[in-house]
Amino acid sequence: MTTDSQQADRPLTTKQAAEALNVTPHTLENWRHAGRGPRFIRYSRTCIRYRPADLDAWLAQRAAESATDSQLSAAAQ
Repeated sequence: MTTDSQQADRPLTTKQAAEALNVTPHTLENWRHAGRGPRFIRYSRTCIRYRPADLDAWLAQRAAESATDSQLSAAAQ
């Protein structure tokens, strides 16, 4: 039997992670190949998974970078 916390910590497929980030699986794959996306787990050549905590951390980092970029642009004007 799995609890809600175990279910929330379960690694997501590329499709599930893409849905959580509101992007297409293809976009997430492109980010992965370019080294720009969230951390992932590679179980095999074709089995990729994403931890929900890693998606949250990546989003938080992106939000911080966006805020810093906009602050720099405003300061330069």
